[in-house]
Amino acid sequence: MRIEDYDPVKQFSELHALVVEMVDAPGGAPIPAGMAWMSDRQTLSKKLAHHLHTLAEIHRGSMLMVGGVGVPFIDHGSIKVIARAVLENFIVFAQIFGDPDPEVCRFRHMTWKLGGLMDRQSLSASTAENKSRLAAEKLQIDQLSAELKANAIFQTLSNGAQKAIVKGDWKTGRSWQALAKEAGLSEAYFRNIYSYLCGYSHSSYAAAMQVGQANDLAEQSSLSSSMFGVMCLCMARFATLYAALFPSARTVLERERLPALDMWNISATRMEEIYASR
Repeated sequence: MRIEDYDPVKQFSELHALVVEMVDAPGGAPIPAGMAWMSDRQTLSKKLAHHLHTLAEIHRGSMLMVGGVGVPFIDHGSIKVIARAVLENFIVFAQIFGDPDPEVCRFRHMTWKLGGLMDRQSLSASTAENKSRLAAEKLQIDQLSAELKANAIFQTLSNGAQKAIVKGDWKTGRSWQALAKEAGLSEAYFRNIYSYLCGYSHSSYAAAMQVGQANDLAEQSSLSSSMFGVMCLCMARFATLYAALFPSARTVLERERLPALDMWNISATRMEEIYASR
Protein backbone atom coordinates (compact mmCIF):
# COMPACT_ATOMS: atom_id res chain seq x y z
CA MET A 1 0.00 0.00 0.00
CA ARG A 2 1.37 3.39 -1.02
CA ILE A 3 1.34 6.26 1.47
CA GLU A 4 -0.72 8.21 -1.08
CA ASP A 5 -3.53 5.67 -0.66
CA TYR A 6 -3.92 6.33 3.04
CA ASP A 7 -6.90 8.35 4.28
CA PRO A 8 -5.86 9.45 7.80
CA VAL A 9 -9.01 11.41 8.67
CA LYS A 10 -11.33 8.51 7.85
CA GLN A 11 -8.96 5.92 9.28
CA PHE A 12 -8.56 7.99 12.46
CA SER A 13 -12.27 7.43 13.22
CA GLU A 14 -11.99 3.70 12.52
CA LEU A 15 -8.90 3.25 14.65
CA HIS A 16 -10.22 5.38 17.49
CA ALA A 17 -13.41 3.30 17.66
CA LEU A 18 -11.25 0.17 17.79
CA VAL A 19 -8.99 1.59 20.52
CA VAL A 20 -11.99 2.62 22.66
CA GLU A 21 -13.51 -0.86 22.37
CA MET A 22 -10.22 -2.51 23.21
CA VAL A 23 -9.57 -0.28 26.23
CA ASP A 24 -13.09 -0.97 27.51
CA ALA A 25 -12.85 -4.74 27.00
CA PRO A 26 -10.85 -5.63 30.17
CA GLY A 27 -13.10 -3.49 32.40
CA GLY A 28 -13.95 -5.24 35.66
CA ALA A 29 -11.42 -8.04 35.16
CA PRO A 30 -9.83 -9.05 38.49
CA ILE A 31 -6.22 -8.05 39.12
CA PRO A 32 -4.01 -10.77 40.68
CA ALA A 33 -2.92 -10.24 44.28
CA GLY A 34 0.18 -8.10 44.53
CA MET A 35 -0.21 -6.85 40.98
CA ALA A 36 -2.19 -3.65 41.66
CA TRP A 37 0.31 -1.68 39.59
CA MET A 38 -1.16 -3.28 36.49
CA SER A 39 -4.34 -1.20 36.85
CA ASP A 40 -2.40 1.79 35.55
CA ARG A 41 -2.23 0.13 32.14
CA GLN A 42 -5.89 0.98 31.76
CA THR A 43 -5.55 4.37 33.47
CA LEU A 44 -2.96 5.51 30.94
CA SER A 45 -4.97 3.93 28.10
CA LYS A 46 -8.12 5.83 29.09
CA LYS A 47 -6.13 9.06 29.07
CA LEU A 48 -5.04 8.29 25.52
CA ALA A 49 -8.57 7.48 24.35
CA HIS A 50 -10.00 10.63 25.94
CA HIS A 51 -7.39 12.88 24.31
CA LEU A 52 -8.15 11.33 20.92
CA HIS A 53 -11.88 11.87 21.39
CA THR A 54 -11.36 15.52 22.31
CA LEU A 55 -9.11 16.00 19.30
CA ALA A 56 -11.82 14.62 17.00
CA GLU A 57 -14.48 16.85 18.56
CA ILE A 58 -12.37 19.97 18.08
CA HIS A 59 -11.82 18.98 14.45
CA ARG A 60 -15.60 19.14 13.90
CA GLY A 61 -15.42 22.88 14.45
CA SER A 62 -16.90 25.43 16.84
CA MET A 63 -18.83 28.68 16.71
CA LEU A 64 -17.36 31.77 18.35
CA MET A 65 -19.80 34.63 19.02
CA VAL A 66 -18.23 37.98 18.16
CA GLY A 67 -20.45 41.03 18.57
CA GLY A 68 -23.56 38.86 18.32
CA VAL A 69 -22.34 37.24 15.09
CA GLY A 70 -21.36 33.59 14.96
CA VAL A 71 -17.91 32.97 13.50
CA PRO A 72 -17.18 29.32 12.65
CA PHE A 73 -13.62 28.11 13.24
CA ILE A 74 -11.51 25.02 13.85
CA ASP A 75 -9.00 25.42 16.66
CA HIS A 76 -6.11 23.64 14.96
CA GLY A 77 -3.70 25.06 17.55
CA SER A 78 -5.41 23.14 20.35
CA ILE A 79 -5.47 20.03 18.19
CA LYS A 80 -1.69 20.21 17.95
CA VAL A 81 -1.32 20.70 21.70
CA ILE A 82 -3.46 17.60 22.27
CA ALA A 83 -1.63 15.71 19.52
CA ARG A 84 1.60 16.23 21.43
CA ALA A 85 -0.05 14.83 24.58
CA VAL A 86 -1.24 11.78 22.62
CA LEU A 87 2.23 11.20 21.20
CA GLU A 88 3.86 11.43 24.62
CA ASN A 89 1.12 9.25 26.14
CA PHE A 90 1.81 6.51 23.61
CA ILE A 91 5.55 6.69 24.18
CA VAL A 92 5.12 6.47 27.98
CA PHE A 93 2.74 3.51 27.60
CA ALA A 94 5.18 1.71 25.31
CA GLN A 95 8.09 2.47 27.63
CA ILE A 96 6.36 1.40 30.86
CA PHE A 97 4.19 -1.49 29.72
CA GLY A 98 5.58 -2.56 26.35
CA ASP A 99 8.36 -4.90 27.44
CA PRO A 100 7.53 -8.62 27.17
CA ASP A 101 9.05 -9.23 30.63
CA PRO A 102 6.48 -8.37 33.36
CA GLU A 103 9.27 -7.75 35.87
CA VAL A 104 10.79 -5.10 33.62
CA CYS A 105 7.37 -3.47 33.29
CA ARG A 106 6.83 -3.55 37.04
CA PHE A 107 10.22 -1.95 37.62
CA ARG A 108 9.62 0.77 35.04
CA HIS A 109 6.19 1.43 36.54
CA MET A 110 7.80 1.93 39.94
CA THR A 111 10.25 4.49 38.53
CA TRP A 112 7.42 6.29 36.71
CA LYS A 113 5.26 6.35 39.84
CA LEU A 114 8.14 7.58 41.99
CA GLY A 115 8.80 10.42 39.57
CA GLY A 116 5.16 11.48 39.56
CA LEU A 117 4.86 11.42 43.33
CA MET A 118 8.08 13.40 43.72
CA ASP A 119 6.83 16.01 41.26
CA ARG A 120 3.76 16.53 43.44
CA GLN A 121 5.92 17.13 46.50
CA SER A 122 7.08 20.40 44.95
CA LEU A 123 3.51 21.74 44.90
CA SER A 124 2.25 24.04 47.64
CA ALA A 125 -0.62 22.57 49.66
CA SER A 126 -3.11 25.21 50.84
CA THR A 127 -5.66 22.96 52.55
CA ALA A 128 -5.39 20.47 55.39
CA GLU A 129 -6.63 17.72 53.09
CA ASN A 130 -3.93 18.38 50.50
CA LYS A 131 -1.23 18.65 53.16
CA SER A 132 -2.34 15.29 54.54
CA ARG A 133 -2.27 13.77 51.03
CA LEU A 134 1.26 15.03 50.39
CA ALA A 135 2.40 13.65 53.74
CA ALA A 136 0.93 10.25 52.89
CA GLU A 137 2.58 10.34 49.48
CA LYS A 138 5.92 11.18 51.10
CA LEU A 139 5.68 7.85 52.91
CA GLN A 140 4.96 6.15 49.56
CA ILE A 141 8.04 7.84 48.11
CA ASP A 142 10.24 6.54 50.91
CA GLN A 143 8.85 3.02 50.49
CA LEU A 144 9.19 3.08 46.70
CA SER A 145 12.74 4.40 46.90
CA ALA A 146 13.71 1.56 49.22
CA GLU A 147 12.05 -1.05 46.96
CA LEU A 148 13.75 0.33 43.89
CA LYS A 149 17.20 0.33 45.46
CA ALA A 150 16.74 -3.31 46.41
CA ASN A 151 15.44 -4.30 42.97
CA ALA A 152 17.65 -6.61 40.91
CA ILE A 153 17.10 -4.58 37.74
CA PHE A 154 18.09 -1.37 39.53
CA GLN A 155 21.36 -3.01 40.58
CA THR A 156 22.28 -3.62 36.92
CA LEU A 157 21.95 0.05 35.95
CA SER A 158 24.80 2.53 35.73
CA ASN A 159 25.50 4.75 38.69
CA GLY A 160 24.16 7.74 36.76
CA ALA A 161 20.88 6.01 35.92
CA GLN A 162 20.43 4.90 39.53
CA LYS A 163 20.95 8.44 40.81
CA ALA A 164 18.50 9.81 38.22
CA ILE A 165 15.77 7.36 39.25
CA VAL A 166 16.18 8.11 42.96
CA LYS A 167 15.82 11.81 42.13
CA GLY A 168 12.55 11.11 40.31
CA ASP A 169 13.80 11.05 36.72
CA TRP A 170 12.17 7.87 35.39
CA LYS A 171 13.50 8.69 31.90
CA THR A 172 17.06 8.60 33.31
CA GLY A 173 18.10 11.59 31.26
CA ARG A 174 16.84 10.21 27.96
CA SER A 175 15.14 12.64 25.59
CA TRP A 176 11.66 12.15 24.16
CA GLN A 177 13.40 11.44 20.88
CA ALA A 178 15.36 8.57 22.44
CA LEU A 179 12.21 7.17 24.07
CA ALA A 180 10.31 7.44 20.78
CA LYS A 181 13.02 5.41 19.04
CA GLU A 182 12.80 2.77 21.78
CA ALA A 183 9.02 2.69 21.20
CA GLY A 184 9.65 1.81 17.56
CA LEU A 185 8.95 5.18 15.99
CA SER A 186 11.01 6.68 13.18
CA GLU A 187 13.64 8.93 14.75
CA ALA A 188 13.70 11.45 11.89
CA TYR A 189 9.89 11.61 11.63
CA PHE A 190 9.45 11.99 15.38
CA ARG A 191 12.10 14.68 15.68
CA ASN A 192 10.41 16.81 13.03
CA ILE A 193 6.80 16.37 14.12
CA TYR A 194 7.55 16.68 17.85
CA SER A 195 9.44 19.93 17.38
CA TYR A 196 6.50 21.30 15.44
CA LEU A 197 3.98 20.26 18.12
CA CYS A 198 6.11 21.69 20.92
CA GLY A 199 6.01 25.04 19.15
CA TYR A 200 2.26 25.12 19.71
CA SER A 201 2.47 23.93 23.32
CA HIS A 202 5.09 26.60 24.08
CA SER A 203 3.41 29.38 22.07
CA SER A 204 6.34 29.93 19.74
CA TYR A 205 6.26 32.86 17.33
CA ALA A 206 5.95 30.54 14.32
CA ALA A 207 2.97 28.73 15.87
CA ALA A 208 1.22 31.98 16.80
CA MET A 209 1.84 33.33 13.31
CA GLN A 210 0.31 30.24 11.72
CA VAL A 211 -2.80 30.55 13.91
CA GLY A 212 -3.10 34.23 13.00
CA GLN A 213 -2.77 33.60 9.28
CA ALA A 214 -5.22 30.70 9.03
CA ASN A 215 -8.44 32.72 8.84
CA ASP A 216 -10.15 30.51 6.29
CA LEU A 217 -12.17 27.54 7.61
CA ALA A 218 -10.86 25.25 4.88
CA GLU A 219 -7.27 26.13 5.76
CA GLN A 220 -7.94 25.55 9.46
CA SER A 221 -9.43 22.16 8.61
CA SER A 222 -6.39 21.27 6.51
CA LEU A 223 -4.00 22.26 9.32
CA SER A 224 -6.04 20.12 11.71
CA SER A 225 -6.17 17.14 9.36
CA SER A 226 -2.40 17.16 9.00
CA MET A 227 -2.17 15.75 12.54
CA PHE A 228 -4.32 12.70 11.90
CA GLY A 229 -1.54 10.66 10.31
CA VAL A 230 0.67 10.65 13.39
CA MET A 231 -2.40 9.91 15.53
CA CYS A 232 -3.20 6.89 13.34
CA LEU A 233 0.39 5.74 13.68
CA CYS A 234 0.18 5.97 17.48
CA MET A 235 -3.16 4.16 17.63
CA ALA A 236 -2.04 1.30 15.39
CA ARG A 237 1.07 0.78 17.51
CA PHE A 238 -0.88 1.16 20.74
CA ALA A 239 -3.53 -1.38 19.69
CA THR A 240 -0.84 -3.95 18.97
CA LEU A 241 0.81 -3.41 22.37
CA TYR A 242 -2.48 -3.37 24.26
CA ALA A 243 -3.70 -6.59 22.64
CA ALA A 244 -0.60 -8.35 23.97
CA LEU A 245 -1.53 -7.31 27.54
CA PHE A 246 -5.21 -8.26 27.69
CA PRO A 247 -6.80 -11.41 26.17
CA SER A 248 -10.17 -9.62 25.96
CA ALA A 249 -8.59 -6.75 24.01
CA ARG A 250 -6.83 -9.23 21.73
CA THR A 251 -10.21 -10.83 21.01
CA VAL A 252 -11.60 -7.44 19.98
CA LEU A 253 -8.61 -6.78 17.76
CA GLU A 254 -8.90 -10.14 16.03
CA ARG A 255 -12.65 -9.74 15.55
CA GLU A 256 -12.41 -6.16 14.27
CA ARG A 257 -9.21 -6.52 12.26
CA LEU A 258 -9.13 -3.32 10.20
CA PRO A 259 -7.13 -2.69 7.04
CA ALA A 260 -6.29 0.69 8.58
CA LEU A 261 -4.49 -1.06 11.42
CA ASP A 262 -2.12 -2.84 9.07
CA MET A 263 -1.69 0.31 6.98
CA TRP A 264 -0.57 2.41 9.92
CA ASN A 265 1.37 -0.17 11.92
CA ILE A 266 4.46 0.98 10.05
CA SER A 267 7.94 -0.04 11.11
CA ALA A 268 10.50 2.64 11.85
CA THR A 269 12.57 1.52 8.85
CA ARG A 270 9.61 1.77 6.48
CA MET A 271 8.63 5.14 7.95
CA GLU A 272 12.14 6.42 7.36
CA GLU A 273 11.86 5.37 3.70
CA ILE A 274 8.45 7.01 3.28
CA TYR A 275 9.52 10.19 5.08
CA ALA A 276 12.71 10.47 3.04
CA SER A 277 10.78 10.16 -0.25
CA ARG A 278 8.30 12.95 0.50
